Amino acid sequence: MSETPPMENPSVPESPLILNNSNPLFAALPSERQTLLAQYDAERTAVQREIEVLAKAGRQPGAHGTSSNYLPSILEHGLGAVMPVGALARSKSTTDATTPDGMLGAYLFAKGLKGDTLAIRREEVDPAGDALARYTQLSPGIQEPLLRRQIVAYFTRRAEAVGGEYASAYPVLLVVTADPEEMKAMNPYVPSERVFEGVFGKERVSMIFVPEAKQDQAQQLIDRFNLPVKARAIEPLELF
Repeated sequence: MSETPPMENPSVPESPLILNNSNPLFAALPSERQTLLAQYDAERTAVQREIEVLAKAGRQPGAHGTSSNYLPSILEHGLGAVMPVGALARSKSTTDATTPDGMLGAYLFAKGLKGDTLAIRREEVDPAGDALARYTQLSPGIQEPLLRRQIVAYFTRRAEAVGGEYASAYPVLLVVTADPEEMKAMNPYVPSERVFEGVFGKERVSMIFVPEAKQDQAQQLIDRFNLPVKARAIEPLELF
């Protein structure tokens, strides 16, 4: 993605998410789906506030998208300590979690081609809700058709490299805290991307998001590594 030439279009503002009966898609949903989407949207707002608190405290919140087959290694050795099988990035990277495109960029790498593991889709209530399309609106230096092809090719190759272990994996998104100088902006086409040289030990992991259906499974793993963090539903990030 770093070799994608910039587009000339200015940044496009994020479309607001409307979760009330003025949205015909929302109004047509069964009441239990409306309640679920409203719950996840409130949790999305809470996540944004927590990230803002970290940033105001002088920490740099970084988001990193991965999958559950890599989570045990991260919890044991730290993020950045081991190059995972199937990883194709030439550098260790996170994104700036304080920006909408940073969270969406990391979320895309967590979600990969495993969207069917999620309890909701933003498309249920937003005709333009596809996460990848919204990401390229926020980061117009990246062309949507090219990124879509890259995402499919990346995760297809990763699945082939990892095999059955990846086939049964689920999306994971981590938020780590860093000193601002630890993470460098190196990609002019993706301003939210950050490269780090060191290792973020498990004590630097502030949040772990997984599909709601996998929270108990993930929490058992987190507890095994004595990390005082609760597994949280990743579905609210679908609404970023």
